[in-house]
Amino acid sequence: MCRSALNAVIRHDEAETRTAATAELQLERVCHQIGLVTNRARLRDVLEPIRALLDVDEVVLSLLTSDRVWVETVVTNGKDEDDRFLLADYPATAAVLKTGEAAQVLASDPDADRAEVHLLAEMGYRSLLMVPLLAGARSIGVLEACASAERPWSRTQIHSARILGYQLAHVLDRARLAGS
Repeated sequence: MCRSALNAVIRHDEAETRTAATAELQLERVCHQIGLVTNRARLRDVLEPIRALLDVDEVVLSLLTSDRVWVETVVTNGKDEDDRFLLADYPATAAVLKTGEAAQVLASDPDADRAEVHLLAEMGYRSLLMVPLLAGARSIGVLEACASAERPWSRTQIHSARILGYQLAHVLDRARLAGS
């Protein structure tokens, strides 16, 4: 039985993927979908499985402009908006891009970036997880996961978001989806 199950995983057997619903398998499926992205429509299609995997209300992908002064929304699973934010106005986002480290913003945290908290409130959210989109050694943007309930992010959600961010960064960098 164990050998059969292992062989099914190695073969990427469809029957195995239907019966198992582990977080690892869900992450694998989403990463596979990301690898198939060739345009903005396909990118938008992959945001729903990312949203479900991270258990959030909205996922936003934003890219840093070439002059590194602005962050522009590329795609979201929410309403379509071509938002553009001055990086200097959002220190938490700037820190994520500069350090390559993930960050969480919680509405009730007195030390949270007030600009981020205000924007979250305008959008109807109370929690934000940001991970950098790293293409090679370059931060090219941010994956943002937004939740209406205030809650700290789990280690699994943070690790999964980072893995997804690495995948998305290379797709965005390779395909130049920001302009397509």
